[in-house]
Amino acid sequence: MTATPDQSGLALYSRAGNSASTRQLSSALPTRLRFIVRENGGTVDVPMALEVIIGRRNSTLPIDVDLAPYEAAELGVSRQHIKLEAVEDRILASDLDTVNGSCLNGVKMTPRHVYPIEHGDVLKLGRLHLIVQFVFD
Repeated sequence: MTATPDQSGLALYSRAGNSASTRQLSSALPTRLRFIVRENGGTVDVPMALEVIIGRRNSTLPIDVDLAPYEAAELGVSRQHIKLEAVEDRILASDLDTVNGSCLNGVKMTPRHVYPIEHGDVLKLGRLHLIVQFVFD
């Protein structure tokens, strides 16, 4: 696993050996995803990838985005909470069977089911709200 800091200094983790790496990203997809943390206005920029795991950093479970700096543990975010996956020209989100669950635009997500996400959607991980923005560079 390699860490690369984004503009805010937050480390983003990329996992080596990801089986999704044999596919190509569609040119219709954003180049980056930006998450605005509603609770404190913080922002997290994530380079678009075939698969992105969001949660809290742990020494044994790989993730791509660490929300620990945004009080994720206190707000009920699991170590591996949600997976975003690029499939054709869509981004799909799935809750990774977490204790505190996830919601998309106020609707509870069924664990391990996929939901398309769009620019402006709100993901709720535990009690942490992320406003999704698509960035095209």
